[in-house]
Amino acid sequence: MAENLTTIVSSQSQSVTIHRDAPAVIIGERINPAGRKSLPKAMKAVDWGIVRQDALDQLAAGAVVLGVNAGIPGGEEPALLKPALHAVMEVTEAPICLDPANPHALKDERRSVDERNSETDVIGGNSGAKRRHAPNGP
Repeated sequence: MAENLTTIVSSQSQSVTIHRDAPAVIIGERINPAGRKSLPKAMKAVDWGIVRQDALDQLAAGAVVLGVNAGIPGGEEPALLKPALHAVMEVTEAPICLDPANPHALKDERRSVDERNSETDVIGGNSGAKRRHAPNGP
């Protein structure tokens, strides 16, 4: 693991730095239908209330970044990830980490996150390389 690797996950109003010398960062991973019965059913029924509530509950429990995954068996992840992402963005401005199994879903929904002016920076590593995901950029 790179000794000086720093990751910065940002939303329009909040920024979270992840680094081995910094305090641990809690990332809420509950917005993930794997191993849950109610969330896949709600997603198939286009009911995003459970996603909104999961986001709020995780923030109340100490999460500072929210992971969003919409991969359900028999579901079209790119089509489901967008409304799930928007449901989260309706209730919080916390930074979001997209966690799709389908890479096409990530490509499509990065535009939605970019519209919110979110960005992710990965700085450092042995080469000192910097990678930024931001509006209008790779």
